[in-house]
Amino acid sequence: MPAKRAASKPAASPSKAPKVARIEPEVDHFLVAAAPVLELLAKAESLSQDCREMLQSSALFSLRTPKGERHAYQNTMIEAISKVAEDVEGAHQAAVVASQADVDEIAASKETAAAHLVAAQEAVDASSKESTEKAEAVQAALEAVHVAQKAVTEAAARVGSLESEKAEAIAEKVEYENLLSETFESLKQGTVAGHWSNKQKLATVVVEMLDKVGLDASLKGALPVALKAKPAERGPFALKAIEFGEELLAKHIAALTAKLAGFDAEAELRAKAAADAESALTEKNTVLEEKKKEHKDAKAVLHEKEGVLSKAKRDAKALEPRGKEAATNLAKTQAALTSVKELVAKYEELLKGFAPPVAADAVAEASEPAAVEAAEAPEAAGAMEE
Repeated sequence: MPAKRAASKPAASPSKAPKVARIEPEVDHFLVAAAPVLELLAKAESLSQDCREMLQSSALFSLRTPKGERHAYQNTMIEAISKVAEDVEGAHQAAVVASQADVDEIAASKETAAAHLVAAQEAVDASSKESTEKAEAVQAALEAVHVAQKAVTEAAARVGSLESEKAEAIAEKVEYENLLSETFESLKQGTVAGHWSNKQKLATVVVEMLDKVGLDASLKGALPVALKAKPAERGPFALKAIEFGEELLAKHIAALTAKLAGFDAEAELRAKAAADAESALTEKNTVLEEKKKEHKDAKAVLHEKEGVLSKAKRDAKALEPRGKEAATNLAKTQAALTSVKELVAKYEELLKGFAPPVAADAVAEASEPAAVEAAEAPEAAGAMEE
């Protein structure tokens, strides 16, 4: 029989390395306490980098030594460091004062800008009102020119119509003279030839002509009857009616005669009226031009005031981001000053001498006897009572 294969043994596991206790690096508590001092010296921007580094090294060297054991050089360096700390705090304090001044200045500028804006708006409102009034004055002057132009046109028309009026007056005078001397006279004398209806027609013409010049209503019916009657058959009333009619014709003819005699004077009057109308039109046009110029000047002033208002608005708007920036900068400088004061306080505390923190084990050992005494005290009290 073939030999059996021997069972293989599991490989031995490698031996584990022995655990080594982790050694925590020793903390230099002085360097931790001195870190704010180094940070404070780093803020001394008036010093060069080399000078700051030298002071930082000196600070570590001088402040590590207990206060009563420091030699003259260390005290000298600490005095220098204290002066730098004072200067750094002073510089930050000055930055806060400057930032506050910027905030105050911008606030004052805002008040001034707001006052300018109000004044500029009031000036625009006043100029706008004046411009509107000037525009209304232009419109009134323009209407006055239109009225004057109409008067000139009417006066010129009256001058132009004078000759035709004269010709009409002459024709009318001839017509009424013929009516009086021929038609009216033939009816009055009863010498109208032909059929009796001729008298009727002529009497109607006379009444119509007299009616145009103001014949009394009471005579419109009586006069035709009186004129158609035979002269011998006319009574007192008929004769009186004929007399009134004849007088009315004579008066109208006399009025036309006087009118024709006064045409030269009328021509002069109308010519003068036309000249006066032209003069008035010229005056109204002059006033119109003056009003237009005043309106133009008022609009120019309004445009100028509107420009001032626009600038005032821009100035006021421009102050907003400046105000926010100044407020932000003030907050930053105040925070930086607070930080520096905290660093200075820590520096001043370190000046008194560095006291390393007590280890936790030492605290426990120091407190153990007190804890034992506190635990034994009740037992002792109980024993005494027994």
